[in-house]
Amino acid sequence: MTIRFPETLIYTKALISFLFAAFVLFPSRAWAPSAAFPVIGDDQVQWKFDQPARVITIGDIHADPLAFLAILKHRGLIDKQGNWAGGKAHLVMMGDFVDRGPDSRSVLDIVIRLEEQAEAAGGKVHSLVGNHDVMVLRGEMDYAKPSDMQGYADFQKTPEGKKIANTYPFPSKEQAGMQAAFMGDSKYAKWLRNRNSLIQIGNKLYVHAGLTEWPLTVTPGEVNSTVREWIRHYQGKGPKPDPSTAWVLSEPHSPFWNRGQAFGPGFSDRLLKYLAKVGVTEMDQATLDKILAHLNVEQLVIAHSPTESQKIETTYKGKVVRVDTNISIGYGGNLSVMEEAFGQLTKFDNIPRPAADHPVFTSLCRQVNAQSAP
Repeated sequence: MTIRFPETLIYTKALISFLFAAFVLFPSRAWAPSAAFPVIGDDQVQWKFDQPARVITIGDIHADPLAFLAILKHRGLIDKQGNWAGGKAHLVMMGDFVDRGPDSRSVLDIVIRLEEQAEAAGGKVHSLVGNHDVMVLRGEMDYAKPSDMQGYADFQKTPEGKKIANTYPFPSKEQAGMQAAFMGDSKYAKWLRNRNSLIQIGNKLYVHAGLTEWPLTVTPGEVNSTVREWIRHYQGKGPKPDPSTAWVLSEPHSPFWNRGQAFGPGFSDRLLKYLAKVGVTEMDQATLDKILAHLNVEQLVIAHSPTESQKIETTYKGKVVRVDTNISIGYGGNLSVMEEAFGQLTKFDNIPRPAADHPVFTSLCRQVNAQSAP
């Protein structure tokens, strides 16, 4: 949801090197199915799921646990103790769990607990990778609130926290602690490196930001795998992937950066100029139809770019659903959620925002905080 100037300036050179190696030096060992979009391969982590009776989708939550709990309670997904009450329902979290708001750690603790409880009940919680989730991992803290960083203060004393503080010119130990929380083998690091960037449930494809034409030549499973390998590398848990695969991380093609299906009157002139500079263009209807047909899905669900109305919107003749409504208190938009139940799609906008001292929700946050440790 932010304007970001890509760091990867070596993409063209790396791509040329890849093509030379793949098709000239080792033509029989060309491991990428597409020269334009090199990938690492498919690690066979499931990303396709059958249609359950209920699917509930929540846009960018951005470090606002009270809003998150309010939405979950509104749809009957948690009980009074904050435990999973959704049975076999599937909950899709569209990414961007951190930044902008006051307390991402509580958000993550709630998500991780619900993932385990839903699985045991026959349901599922899908937590997609958002651009901000990767930015924090890479030490890009421009959008982290002081209170959010302070929530990870105990990570300052971990080996990763001390190393980061001594390596990078951070203006505060809090920043080093927050980044360290997603490094190595912490529970948040393990959680992040096992996320999907795209999933398909029934006839819908869910992705944080949007698509370019890469699905016509490589699969979502291969992109998911490639993103995971880059996350492992940033966490110090794996080798650096081939630089030619870095397109999955930044404009214009990254699934958690691209805004090709989200152009609208709410885009500022500055943003439009930036998108033109990095090669992001508005996708036409025919191209979108071709991609969806190739993937054998009927709709694309995206977040990342807030709707101008701050309500869930459907565009592209009903084939794109935009669910980012500025939920977080960091924006002050609408608490919204989309639910598909027994084939009927319903949008719930304007869910009441809980007070900062809401007794039940603040108590639940304290409860999950007490159970949390590096």
